[in-house]
Amino acid sequence: MNLAIGKVFILGMGISTMAFVELKTDNSAKSLLASNILTIIFALALNWSVMTLLWGYWLQSVIIGIFTVPKILMAQMPKVEWNVSKSFKASNVSEFATKIFMAGFFCLHYGIFHFSYFMFLAFFSFSGFFGRAVTQPDWIGVSLIGVIFFANHLYSLFSNYLNDGKRITNTIDQVFMGPYTRIIPMHLTIMAAGFLTPLAMFFGAVTGSSFVQLLFEKAIIVFFLGLKTFLDLMGHGWLHKKD
Repeated sequence: MNLAIGKVFILGMGISTMAFVELKTDNSAKSLLASNILTIIFALALNWSVMTLLWGYWLQSVIIGIFTVPKILMAQMPKVEWNVSKSFKASNVSEFATKIFMAGFFCLHYGIFHFSYFMFLAFFSFSGFFGRAVTQPDWIGVSLIGVIFFANHLYSLFSNYLNDGKRITNTIDQVFMGPYTRIIPMHLTIMAAGFLTPLAMFFGAVTGSSFVQLLFEKAIIVFFLGLKTFLDLMGHGWLHKKD
């Protein structure tokens, strides 16, 4: 048990170091950090609710999927040893067809995941089941988060893939699974913030102070968005670990 915990700790430290190195040398990592910091500033200044952030990061997650499609089309094919005649080697046409199929399958797979998540958020936002316990999302804020991260991922695509051919080293299966390793920790972190937000309401009710409630809400947002930013950078570093 201790050995397993040690391995997880070492892996986490390794990925953290990788993310730090990426931040020092990779402009797209700096852009990602700036996008997250800008989101935190807007969240605090405009008093965004956790529900606004959940919808905003759902939109970021969709954007990650959109930009994954061209990466699949540009990815390397897996290296497979064939025990057949050379005449059966895949041609450029069949390779492109494989990439088109994988891109389509990714859209279906990723789309189902995000549709399910969309229904989950919609239930919490619009059903009225939880009454006033759930603050309605600020759709302008959600759109602003989308614009910020769309610009970031567009810059990352051009910086890491289109302007630098050496970056296209991951195989299709690695690119296919990359978004999941990045978005799942991100969403779990923000959902944890959502579950802890009622604590702020509790402390506000106990103390009879709206200021105390607001202070706790801000503290929860800063902590979990900071953690989300760290995980985002780790995911970015892991995705580009072969570059």
